[in-house]
Amino acid sequence: MIRFLFPFLFLLFITGGTALAQEGLPSDDVLKQQLIDASIQTYPGRCPCPYHTDRAGRRCGKRSAYSRAGGYAPLCYPADVTPQMLAQAKQKAAAQLEPKGPEGDKTPMARPEEPSNNNNSFTAVTLLKVIDGDTLKVSLPCENTVLCQNMSVRVRGVDTPELHSKNPQERQKAQAAKTFTVQFTQGKTLNLMGCGRDKYFRLLCDVKANGQDLASALLTAGQAAPYDGGTKPQLH
Repeated sequence: MIRFLFPFLFLLFITGGTALAQEGLPSDDVLKQQLIDASIQTYPGRCPCPYHTDRAGRRCGKRSAYSRAGGYAPLCYPADVTPQMLAQAKQKAAAQLEPKGPEGDKTPMARPEEPSNNNNSFTAVTLLKVIDGDTLKVSLPCENTVLCQNMSVRVRGVDTPELHSKNPQERQKAQAAKTFTVQFTQGKTLNLMGCGRDKYFRLLCDVKANGQDLASALLTAGQAAPYDGGTKPQLH
């Protein structure tokens, strides 16, 4: 379905990263490269990005985690760094450059609002992209660029046809399901309810757009089949 930005270890590299020049903030290009380097360092395999090589010395290319749908999604290129990620990196850099107070402590910065999180649910989610009928890319309303930004979300309880299927009829149905989800979600208040993790470590949530359930709408419109995480149903 879709690549997923892996979280927790990456945070250690970002918060502990390269020392900053004391005369001022690093340039955008430097900050982007720091984020990319940190992301790649936390990938457990040999092929995080297309330009890396495997144990046999072969270029990873389409076999890389970056190129595969599902699972890890390391940052590999400057274009992968979203404006939100860059803004948060600048904020962290500025915090390190703040003058120390009389007791040697840095003046605390105002913290951005954390996401509304009640029983693993999130409100006022920013929709970045509809990947396919049952998969979205979102940013949560909080400050952490790893745990909150550029997140893959799988819609709980349904499965839609595959856009990359070899069957042209399935591809056509997949595009129709994607179009339905785009129209259902765009320009609306998006909430994620009762989130967990699926087998690819993506967020697995009930998705609400203006209070309306996306999974139910997909089923009612005949754009999806019920799915409980096991063997995928045959979609006709």
